[in-house]
Amino acid sequence: MPKRRNMFLIVAIFAYLSAVANSSSSQTCADTRNYFYKAVGVVEHIPTVAISGQNLKVCATGVTCCTVEMEDRFLKHAQQQYQQAIGENIVNLVHSFKARTDSFDRFFRELLSKSQRDLHSMFVKTYGVLYEQNSDLFVSLFENLTQFYEQQRRDGPAAPAVGVNLDLVLDRFYENLYRRMFHILNQPYQLDDSYWQCMSRQMQQLQPFGQVPDKMKMQVHRAFSAARTFIHALTIGSEVISDMLEMPVSTACISQLTQMLYCPHCQRATGPKPCDGFCVNIVSGCLASYVTFDRLWNEYLDHLLQLLERLEGPYNIETVINPIDIQISEAIMIFQDKGKEISDKVFAGCGRPKLLSRVKRQPKMKSVDLKELRFGPVASRPNKVLGTSMDRLAKEMKEKALPAKNFWRSLPDKVCAAFEKSLNWTDIDDDGDECWNGTGLQEGGSARPTLSSHVEEEEDGTSTEPTIQMNIEKMKRAIGELKKVITFEPTKLQPKTPTSVWSSGLAGNADAASLRHGGSVDDAGAGYGNFYGSGQFPANVQTDDEAWPAVDSMNCRPARRICSASRTPTRAWTSTTACE
Repeated sequence: MPKRRNMFLIVAIFAYLSAVANSSSSQTCADTRNYFYKAVGVVEHIPTVAISGQNLKVCATGVTCCTVEMEDRFLKHAQQQYQQAIGENIVNLVHSFKARTDSFDRFFRELLSKSQRDLHSMFVKTYGVLYEQNSDLFVSLFENLTQFYEQQRRDGPAAPAVGVNLDLVLDRFYENLYRRMFHILNQPYQLDDSYWQCMSRQMQQLQPFGQVPDKMKMQVHRAFSAARTFIHALTIGSEVISDMLEMPVSTACISQLTQMLYCPHCQRATGPKPCDGFCVNIVSGCLASYVTFDRLWNEYLDHLLQLLERLEGPYNIETVINPIDIQISEAIMIFQDKGKEISDKVFAGCGRPKLLSRVKRQPKMKSVDLKELRFGPVASRPNKVLGTSMDRLAKEMKEKALPAKNFWRSLPDKVCAAFEKSLNWTDIDDDGDECWNGTGLQEGGSARPTLSSHVEEEEDGTSTEPTIQMNIEKMKRAIGELKKVITFEPTKLQPKTPTSVWSSGLAGNADAASLRHGGSVDDAGAGYGNFYGSGQFPANVQTDDEAWPAVDSMNCRPARRICSASRTPTRAWTSTTACE
């Protein structure tokens, strides 16, 4: 009997000691200490055994292995982890859009530069000294086209056209070309300012360049408007993405992230990851404004890609800029063919001007022999010098832009994937593994919680976040401009008015009628810009009979014929005249 009693006593003592040992083991904070040192760093004090968490603000206030100092460090670390995950995704999108913007911008600029070089080379060979003496017209044309593009690139398509009006630029270019060619064909005559005013008023009826100016204006207007709107829309997209990167993180968001990412360690739950859908639910609440923005973002991308398709087709700036030299040359050919008819009609409408006294008795005509130039069709002039093409850029853009659809709505999933990778969460199978639900462990499941009420309230696009509101307005303006260009109709272009830069309000010499950049042509004809010169020849151009062949359009006609249909001069044009 005493032996049996002693046996019971020994068993009881052993059970008590085991319970005490198990209790002590369950209260140890060794795993929490190891995790904290590894993931966060060193603090002044980390408990070795569980303590009361009554002073904690975010994590559970029961028995815990975390101090207030540790919780503060967890909060900061959660914010850093979140911003890093957000930044990695958004920065990649920013870089993609900026790279596309820079590529298209360089391409458009180089197209302009190449077209100007091609025109200069072709016209030097074709028209020789006559072109060189009047090259300021063509230089100014490209300067204005470039400035128009840069102005819209900088200020956006909705910016007022302070300084450059594309339609006016082209109208004035051909008006000045008309004036100078008329002067070349009628040099024996004294043409004063009043005579220029008269002949300019007849230009619309005479159509000295045929339909080339109107056709060119429509094509250039459409292509340039599409190109600069596309570039501006890309720029707006980059700005909006960058703004989203700077969005502040709310205190509530950081608290919820800390509860999800780090509070489990305070309760010694160092293995399981958040329950399926819990992370996405939390992050969706943090990104509620971003998710709201997604619908407008997708609409923006749809219109951007629509315009890109038009830039590959009817709005292709490459097919408009490349043949500018050929179009202008064809216009000159038309004028040459109609030279005598134009002169006769001008003389009939404005009277025959006085002859210059020093050329009334011209003993001998001087001729300017121009070199023959043979050039093929536009299609045979590839843009290898540019290193790319519109088709290639469009293909790259589609490959980069299409994956960006639904970017903001899918961002919570991407952030959670980044968390899982950086925090080494263990996989959860559907076989009863435990997971963290924010307050404790539960059996893992596949049910996906719905978005928070905060997200649902903002799904209607009524976010009160100032940055989001600002970006929504930017997107709406960009979409509006994209729609406007996509639905462009040539009939919307205003027809050229008979008002001329050489209008009746001018007095004095032709300098008063110069196109003064920065203004606009008013009823008095006051200047729009001096890019085209005064209408007189440059100071370094001689105007005597040594420099300019005398041509009497009433009695003589230019002895040349150029086959414009094949775009190949059949004979070099000379200004030597053949008198009938």
